[in-house]
Amino acid sequence: MKKLTAILCVVCIIAFVALFAANAYVKATDCNNDYCFGQQFAEYNDLKTADECVFANRPNFETDISPEFMSGCTSSFN
Repeated sequence: MKKLTAILCVVCIIAFVALFAANAYVKATDCNNDYCFGQQFAEYNDLKTADECVFANRPNFETDISPEFMSGCTSSFN
């Protein structure tokens, strides 16, 4: 009985770790919101400081960015 309980615990732990890893992978590869786009903007444009995130606004682009985009951009430097 103790062996069966131990095996079930191990299986549950492995399943939990697999689900956690799959969820982390999806979060890392699924960018479909302004926060994530802001992080990508900082990375792709090789920004050096959070102050450079303002370059995503006018006059460099046609429209102003959302607060979520700015938050994502500046979070890249924390």
